[in-house]
Amino acid sequence: MRIGNPHDTGVAVKLLEGVNRLKLAAYGALVVLILANLGLSWALIQEASARKSVVLVPGVHAERTVTAGDPPPEAVRDFVLLYLAHFDNYTPATIEETTRYLEGFISPKFYSQASEALRRRKDLVGQSRMASQLLLPKVAEAGVRKSGEGEYQVTLVGTRRVYIDDRLQSEAALAYTVAVEPGTPTIRNPYGLYVTGQFISPKVDRHADEASGNK
Repeated sequence: MRIGNPHDTGVAVKLLEGVNRLKLAAYGALVVLILANLGLSWALIQEASARKSVVLVPGVHAERTVTAGDPPPEAVRDFVLLYLAHFDNYTPATIEETTRYLEGFISPKFYSQASEALRRRKDLVGQSRMASQLLLPKVAEAGVRKSGEGEYQVTLVGTRRVYIDDRLQSEAALAYTVAVEPGTPTIRNPYGLYVTGQFISPKVDRHADEASGNK
């Protein structure tokens, strides 16, 4: 009867133990990876379903963080000031870029009407060499009102100057009313606010009206 070398047997046992340890380590790593993937998946689901915050950077005012769908009145006011600063400040050289910029701020339900008006104005500016300058009021002079349908209305009075061939043609105080609704931020509109309508009219001086009525 032939008996194997005890040294060889010990080596085989050690190799077998090493293989078993490697298997256990591999199983442990696999379990850790599975748990990590489950954790990441759960975190992604929570992140996707959570309400996002939008950072508004109007440019001339301090930035602030607001919750999408529920912006504070100050954020809506600053957005409208930024919108109007582009809407009625243009020259023949900038009207094309200004029009494209404004189109990113317009709500889909107002886009057809607004884009057509912007296109006509762009053609007029190019033909007449007209330029416009809008002097906005102080921030505190702009009023913000929230309607029952989740929209906001911002009203303010600004001074608009119209130039043709660098000559001042008119200067008038105008009352601007701009309707705004919250929406989804995009690359073209990172503010998450959209214009749904606007109305411009000459400013009415109540004291002048009362004086003329008393005559």
